[in-house]
Amino acid sequence: MKTLKILMLLLVTVSANLFAQRTVQFGKFTDKDGYPVKGTSFETGFEKQIIVNSYSVSNGNSVTITIPNSPAVNAFQSIVNSKFALQNGEIAVVQIQAERKVVSQKIQMTAIKVMSVQLGDEIATIVLEPATLDNVYMGMNGNTASAHRWIRISSVAS
Repeated sequence: MKTLKILMLLLVTVSANLFAQRTVQFGKFTDKDGYPVKGTSFETGFEKQIIVNSYSVSNGNSVTITIPNSPAVNAFQSIVNSKFALQNGEIAVVQIQAERKVVSQKIQMTAIKVMSVQLGDEIATIVLEPATLDNVYMGMNGNTASAHRWIRISSVAS
């Protein structure tokens, strides 16, 4: 009987830990003048970064992100289809388990042209076209496990 109670307690604890895990994405971008684009994240270690609801990489040459409507959207809107580009950007995919945060993937970009910004009720969908795009997968110890690099041949004006 005592063993059954311990087993039940262990089962409840393991189940609670499984549900406590979540994956979130944060974006860190530098505008055309070299200043960070301020986001709304309060997550420790990712403060003032942009919360990225979702992202996708197409053919290794464009990145589509959806972010909450916030003042950060203005930094992207101000340079849509212009000769200016964001200097660089990074999207971190973070696994949060209780109090532990592990970056499992990073999408790193340079000289990022903003192709379009579509505003919805609560989100903005932004299409980015970086000059270089690195997709880096991290190991559990934080070291690089594997990386993929795409480099666009055409130049981007800064």
